[in-house]
Amino acid sequence: MHSRYLWTTSVVLAVALCVALSLPSYAVTNPPLCPHVIGWNSDINTWAQGAPWIKVIFATDIAPAKATGAKVMYRPFTADTVYWENGYLPDQRTGATYADLVWAQISGLAQKPEAVTYRNEFDWSNPTKAKRTCAEFPNYKNRLRALGYTGKVIFGSFPPDWVSASTWQDPDLMNAVNASDGVETHEYFDFDVNCCSPSRCFRHRDVAITNNPYLQNKDWYIGEFGSDVDHGACSYCGDGLWRTGWRDRGKLTEQQYIDQMKIYRAGCAIQVVAVFVFQQGDQTSWSNYEVVGTSVATYMRSTWFPASGQVTGTVKGPNGTNITGATVTLSPGGYSAQSTNGAFTIPSVPLGTYTVTATMPGYARQSFTGNAVTSGSNPVVAFSLAPISAINSVKALANGKTVAITGVVTARITVNGTQTAIYVENEDRASAIRVSWSGAANIGDKVEVTGTTFVTSSLERYVSAISVNPVGTGSVRPMLVTSSFIGGNSLPYSAATGTGQSAAKVWHWVKLGEAPPVRMLTDVPSLNNTGLLVKLAGRVTANGTGYFYLDDGSAWDDFETPDAALGMPSGLRIALPDNTTAPSVGSFVVVTGISSYYRSSDSLVYRMLRVWRSGDIVTVLP
Repeated sequence: MHSRYLWTTSVVLAVALCVALSLPSYAVTNPPLCPHVIGWNSDINTWAQGAPWIKVIFATDIAPAKATGAKVMYRPFTADTVYWENGYLPDQRTGATYADLVWAQISGLAQKPEAVTYRNEFDWSNPTKAKRTCAEFPNYKNRLRALGYTGKVIFGSFPPDWVSASTWQDPDLMNAVNASDGVETHEYFDFDVNCCSPSRCFRHRDVAITNNPYLQNKDWYIGEFGSDVDHGACSYCGDGLWRTGWRDRGKLTEQQYIDQMKIYRAGCAIQVVAVFVFQQGDQTSWSNYEVVGTSVATYMRSTWFPASGQVTGTVKGPNGTNITGATVTLSPGGYSAQSTNGAFTIPSVPLGTYTVTATMPGYARQSFTGNAVTSGSNPVVAFSLAPISAINSVKALANGKTVAITGVVTARITVNGTQTAIYVENEDRASAIRVSWSGAANIGDKVEVTGTTFVTSSLERYVSAISVNPVGTGSVRPMLVTSSFIGGNSLPYSAATGTGQSAAKVWHWVKLGEAPPVRMLTDVPSLNNTGLLVKLAGRVTANGTGYFYLDDGSAWDDFETPDAALGMPSGLRIALPDNTTAPSVGSFVVVTGISSYYRSSDSLVYRMLRVWRSGDIVTVLP
C-alpha cells in the first residue's frame, strides 16, 4: 500500500512475509488467496502449511516460509536502508546497484526465494521518474542473473490506482514487462469489490490485460489485496468514517469479508497466479487487517487446494514415430511433463483453460489453444512434430511438402497496409526464404515456422505457414553485394515436377573463345540467394509507380539493349513498399532489401530487389 509502507523503524523491525507455491504457478481462474505475512509467528507457521505462495518482506522470513512447502515471493523492503524500496527508483541508484543490495540479503541463504520483486507501489504521477524506474528494471534483472539468482524476477508493483490502459504502451514500461518473469500490482476495495470497478479492483483485468495483448502471456501477481479505506475518487464506495482494514470499528464481518473475497477470486483474470491478502502477523500498525485466527483464514486455506484434472496425449514425429524426451508445457501456469515412448501425462492441473505446447530439440514446437480442464473433462492432445530442416534444403523441395524451419525475421511484406508475408534468414546468412504469414511477427524475432512448400507466380519458393512461433531474438546484417549477385541460379529446378528453386534470367556480356564479347540472356550464374537481406548502391535510371531501376555499373540488365527512353532501363529492378515515392532519375542511392524475383511481360523470370520499408532507400547524391 502506498502511504501504508512509509513505516517507522520500529515497525520495520517487526515484520514480513507473503505467499509461495509448492506446485508450478497456478495461472487459472479463482486463484489462491495466499498469506502476506508481516512478522512470522507460531500461529502463522501452523496456518500457512500447504500455502502455494507466501510473500515476505524480510530475508529472515524466507526460510520459515519455505519450510511450509510454499514458494516464496520476496519483497526486499530492507535491502536499501538509505533510500528504501518504496516508490520510484532513487536517482542515486541504478537497477544494477539496487540489485547488488537485494542480492546481499539473499546470497547467503541455502534456499533462495522463488521470486524477487522490484519496487513497491510507484505510479505515473511523475512520468520522468516512472520511465526511469521502468528503464532500469532490465538492468536490475540482468544483474541478479549475473550474481547467480535463477528464480523469477517480478516487475512492479503499481498501487491500487496505478496506471492507465494507454500507459501500458509506454516503450519503457513495455520493455520492463517483456523482460520480466511476471507482473505485480495491488488492488483494494472498501466495502464492495465491484464498487468503482475497474477503478479500484479488477484493474489488472479490465484496464491492463484486456487493452494490451502483450500482457496476456504474463504471469500476474496481486501483491496486496483486501479491504481498506482506499476507494480513491469513488467516495460513494465508503461510509464517510474512513475506516481502514476490514476489522476497523466493525467495518466488515468475517462472512462479509469472505463473500467479497469469493467475488474477487471469480473475477480475476486467468493470468493471475496468486492473490496475497494483506496482512498476517503485525499486531501493532496493521492489526485492523489481521486474518489469522478467524474464519477468513480458514476460507483462504480452502483456496490453496483447488479441484484439479490432468492433460494427457501423444507426441509423434514423421510417419507416426514415437518421440521420447519432448517437453509438454501448459500456459498459463508452467505445468509440464516429458514424453516417454510418445505419451505424456500432466497431473494435478487446476481447473482452467490452457495452451498446450510441445518442444523437442531439432523439431519445430507445436501449440494447441483452448484446452479446458474441467471437473468432468480432461483434454487429450495429439502432437505431430516436424523436424527442423535447413532452409536451403527446403528450397530444393517440390510443392506441397510439409516442412519446419528456423531463422530470424528480416522483412515484413505488406499489400495495401496488410502484412502478407515475412522473410526468414539463417543467422549465418547462408540462406533465406519467403514465408506466407499474416500473423504477428517482429523484425529480429527468431522464429520456428511450420508449413507447406509452394512457389509464387514468379517461381520464388516460399513456405505457406501454419504456425510461426517466436523462440528468441537474433540479428542479421544485410550483405553488401553488387547487382550481379541478386537472384542466382537454380537449386536445381524441374519445371515438370515443380521441384526446387528456379533460376532468374539476366542479360549480360559473355565472352566465347577468341570472339568479342556478346550480349546473352542466361541464368544468373551466382548461387541461388533469393530471400537474403542485401545492400547495394547505384544510380537511378528510371522510375515509376511502385518501382525504380538501379544501375551499379555491372552491365547486368533485364533488356538486351537498355534504353530508358524506350522503357528498357539499365540495371536492377527495385520493388517499392506501399505508398513510397521512387527516388528521382539520376540520383545515387543506397538500397537495402530482399533478393527476389519478378515475372516480366515476356513471361520470363528476372531478378529483383524487394524493399519492404521506405527508410531502407537512402539518397546519397540527388
